[in-house]
Amino acid sequence: MRRGRVDGARSSLRFQSMSSSDDLFDLARAAYSERERAQRGEQSGELEFHHISPPVRAKIVMLLKDSASDDYHAGFWYERMGKAINRYLGREELPEHREAHPITSMHEYLEAERDTEAFLSAVELLFAGLKTLDEKRETDHARARSTSGYIPRHEAKLMDAENACRHLNEIFQRHRLGFRFENDKIIRIDSTHVHAEIVHPTLMLLSDPYYSGANQEYLKAHEHYRHREYPACVVECRKAFESVMKIICVKRQWVWKEPAVVKNLIAACLDNRLLPAANEDQLAGLQKVLAAATLASNKPGGGHGQGDTPAPVHPHIAAYTLHLTAANILFFVQAEHALP
Repeated sequence: MRRGRVDGARSSLRFQSMSSSDDLFDLARAAYSERERAQRGEQSGELEFHHISPPVRAKIVMLLKDSASDDYHAGFWYERMGKAINRYLGREELPEHREAHPITSMHEYLEAERDTEAFLSAVELLFAGLKTLDEKRETDHARARSTSGYIPRHEAKLMDAENACRHLNEIFQRHRLGFRFENDKIIRIDSTHVHAEIVHPTLMLLSDPYYSGANQEYLKAHEHYRHREYPACVVECRKAFESVMKIICVKRQWVWKEPAVVKNLIAACLDNRLLPAANEDQLAGLQKVLAAATLASNKPGGGHGQGDTPAPVHPHIAAYTLHLTAANILFFVQAEHALP
């Protein structure tokens, strides 16, 4: 009888370990259909930007349940997130869920919302807010440990914000959605390779508080790009690149010629041998791209007057400017790190 209880306990432990959130995602990735699609090459091809299928919505809701499912902490948190989303939507309540519990209301809303921009905005707010929920739980857990050493079991197994955000990006990637969650923002990507090799490393560097201003500007550029506001996108690209060069010059106590525009900041960096002189032609080309894109943006302070017909900024120009800006920010910051 005792042995039976022991075997049962072992079986229960095995089941619990297989049922933890991370392991469930690992099991899902290892499923037969996932392996077959990968082998057939269905993971490659065009990215999707306009339609988010019901299965994807369900997976994101399940991910939220894994990371924010306890009534004690999450109920208040979901209520606060719901109010923020209502403000974005311009509604007093989440549609058709006025009487529901805040957690149920939010999950039903995410499954029902068919406007992609509204859905992604809600997901962005929720996943950016998971860090706050983690901090609240940790504070309460620390208080509980200091008094009684007890941590509620149902809360101790929840997925943390970092892993939840990582799994969100895996969902986007697995379903060929052209979005990534980076630095608490959902950004649009047009090439997984460019994002992995250039944009993501750039955002990691800019997440340093030292570059906070440039980080905000570059994330704004991505936000404008996602909303198809291409003129505003290229203006923020220029501002982000200028900010990075200013930060480097201030840090190194280099003087630049006023005004602090791309041309003069590049000259200051070259004069102080941040980059080899051989890069001068390359940087002159970058300067022309940013100047032309900013002029076409027709934004205040962005260029000269254009008469009655402003030059348009096409999507491919905005995308090119985004990627070129990221590559050069990465180049400049890494070059500054390499200096003695």
